[in-house]
Amino acid sequence: MDLQSIIEKVERYAMDVYKDSKVLSHDFLHTKRVVALSLKLGKRLGLDSKELALLEIAAWLHDVAIAKYGTKENHAEKSAEIAELLLDEMLPKEYMEIVVEAIRKHSWSEREKPSSPIGEILQDADRLDALGAVGIYRTIAYGVATGKKFYCEEDPFAKKRELDDVKYIIDHFYTKLLKIPEKLNTDVAREEAEKRIKIMKKFLEELRRELEQ
Repeated sequence: MDLQSIIEKVERYAMDVYKDSKVLSHDFLHTKRVVALSLKLGKRLGLDSKELALLEIAAWLHDVAIAKYGTKENHAEKSAEIAELLLDEMLPKEYMEIVVEAIRKHSWSEREKPSSPIGEILQDADRLDALGAVGIYRTIAYGVATGKKFYCEEDPFAKKRELDDVKYIIDHFYTKLLKIPEKLNTDVAREEAEKRIKIMKKFLEELRRELEQ
């Protein structure tokens, strides 16, 4: 079994699936960043070459259902199903199950806890890409695509109202994004998250200053 050739096949498959995708917040560039972050975390955590290969395969495929179907709804489960079909004749069953399980449990919305180091790292890498300068861009891109307003004109920072990230993009920073570090699985991911959170807090502070002038 040549894991490197399997990685190359999976990467080409992902590239092909994403070529017509219109979901900017979950595009091929997001996938490439998650691959890079996954490998960076995996190496720091001491994964061996086989584990790193399986991690990379999972990262390339973790969001393919979004590109294929154009929606985030139940995308982790659907991406896992796509991965299982694709990898059925490429990987031994025990390896395939590790990859598929990691994909199935990576999503924030599913509230699933990964049961393998590969799954934990994939979930952490995906969450890290929601933070920092890239996270700000992705949050705004997804909010615009789903018809949200940037902020509530009367009360931008929810001083006298309930946060509502279904309606307002800025609210999403407070309902989810700033809480990500406490939800991460590994110390190395939390270390990186703290750096990225500082960037987001600085953005929010400057936004508050400009809106309150």
